[in-house]
Amino acid sequence: MVVVIALEFFATVDGVPLFATDRLLYFKEAAAGLNPLAYYIAKLLVHLPMMVVHPLLFMVAYYMVTSPLASFGRLFASVLGLQFACSGLGYVIAMLGLANSSMVVVFVCVLGLLFSGLDPSMSQLKDIMGGFAVFMYCLSPNRWAQEAMVDAEVIGMFEYGYKEVGQAFLDRYEYTVENFGTCIYALAIIGIASRILGFILMVAIDRNKQQ
Repeated sequence: MVVVIALEFFATVDGVPLFATDRLLYFKEAAAGLNPLAYYIAKLLVHLPMMVVHPLLFMVAYYMVTSPLASFGRLFASVLGLQFACSGLGYVIAMLGLANSSMVVVFVCVLGLLFSGLDPSMSQLKDIMGGFAVFMYCLSPNRWAQEAMVDAEVIGMFEYGYKEVGQAFLDRYEYTVENFGTCIYALAIIGIASRILGFILMVAIDRNKQQ
């Protein structure tokens, strides 16, 4: 849980400066006829290598310290998916142009923790908040990354013969190993959707400054 929270926070923070620092420059260039979509895609492509390097460096250190049973590929896919989803949320926060963006990042991460499904569990959240909890649960990158990492570790346990221990993990958190692929797809969808929303906000907010 702590690892996912830390990764979620740093990935979201990493996405904010990409657009927040050049906001005034964008207004100036947009008023001069700059294509907003070309600008947006260029910024995303510039950020792409670091978005891959950061999870890779983390995974190398993580494997050296913890020696997990999960395969490197499955854990890396989980962390990379979380980085992709949360950096997109950082782009959205940057487009809002708020002076206290850091507080918004903290708020988003706290929400992700609350609806991660670990403590309280999904069934407990559903009993308390009903359908709203399910909706927030599905939107939380923390939730999908957490299950992906737990599933990856449990798959490793199964492969090494620790089936009872692995099943106990799954029962405790209400997860199933068959959902690993679904978790990765969900993180990708959140990342893509947040980037689309970020572009819409970029061209819609402060429209008068872009003309």
